[in-house]
Amino acid sequence: MLNLKDRLSELDILLDNIDSYDRQKIPNDIIIGIKENKNKDYNWEYDQSISFEDQEINNDTLILFLLIMYKYIANEEEKKEIDTILNDNLIEYNKKYSFDNIFKKNNSNSQNEITNETEQNNKEKLLIEYKESLFIKIKKFIKNLFKLKEKN
Repeated sequence: MLNLKDRLSELDILLDNIDSYDRQKIPNDIIIGIKENKNKDYNWEYDQSISFEDQEINNDTLILFLLIMYKYIANEEEKKEIDTILNDNLIEYNKKYSFDNIFKKNNSNSQNEITNETEQNNKEKLLIEYKESLFIKIKKFIKNLFKLKEKN
């Protein structure tokens, strides 16, 4: 994680924008640790005029935010939903980057096979439906979980 102090500054701002009831669930030593270790010269703006999922939030900050939410705020049902999102993403990642798939092309001896595979991949690309990234899913989930202060 690059620029941890900057990420903590962003995290502090995000935590300032959650419902006070949920914020009270976070232990004081965690809040104090974030405030003491953040980059006080770093200025990140949370734009309350746009929805949470449209915010420009660093992925590392989002992960830290999700970890705090998971550990201190989410109930069991919400934790199961987070687990499902993360598990689905892991399954997708493993399919895409499995050992067999990475070396599949290297084991192919025939140029014909490579050409046919490329043509098939191009056809598949046309049929692939849009899938949300892990971070978009997390943002949407967090937005639904928290009653963030947003201007209507």
